[in-house]
Formats: sequence, C-alpha cells, structure tokens
Amino acid sequence: MELLAATSAVAVGVSVVATLVVVALALAAVYLLRTVRELRRQAEDLAREAGELLAEMRADLRQAGTEVERVERMVGSAEAISEAVGGASRLVGGVVAAPVIKAVAFASGVAHAGRALRARGGRG
Repeated sequence: MELLAATSAVAVGVSVVATLVVVALALAAVYLLRTVRELRRQAEDLAREAGELLAEMRADLRQAGTEVERVERMVGSAEAISEAVGGASRLVGGVVAAPVIKAVAFASGVAHAGRALRARGGRG
C-alpha cells in the first residue's frame, strides 16, 4: 500500500510540474505573439514612413533637376549675350576707333597750326 501511495504521490507531483510547465509555455507563447504583433506593427509603420520619404525624395530630385535645367538655360543665355556684346563691342570699336583717332589727330593738328599762326602773327 505504501508503494501505491508513493507512486500516486509521484504521479501527482509529475502531473503538477507538467501542468506548470505547460502553463509557463502557454504564457511565453502569448507574450511572444504580442511581441511579434508589435514588431509587425512597427515594421509596417517604418515601411510606410520609408515610402513617404522616398516619394518626397523623388519629388525633391525632380525639382532639383528642373532647377538645374533652368540654370543651364540661364547660363547658356548669359553666354550668348556675352558673345553678342563682345562682338558688338569689337564691331563698334573697329568702326568708331579709326574715325575718332583721325578726328583727334585733325583737332590736334588744327590746334597746333593755330598756335603756330598766332606765334608768327605776334612776331611780324
């Protein structure tokens, strides 16, 4: 009888320990499921935010490309204007320089002749 009581006590003890282990495993599984759900939510939030940031970066990149094209057009226009002004300056310089030099030389010659005539007129 004592053997039967001891065996029953051991069986009850093993059953209690097994039940406690099963309960602990069930609680751990519930905790893990909650953690996995939270991680999944956070991953979805990160993916959504990353998508928004990528869309924003694409828009900024398109805008920057448009601005670069605009600046390139402005630089091209400035170069064309600079070339036109340089050409006009050379043309005007070539056309005006010779007559101006001749006019200055003529005026200088007339002034010199006038001084010479006055100088002679004062002596005679």
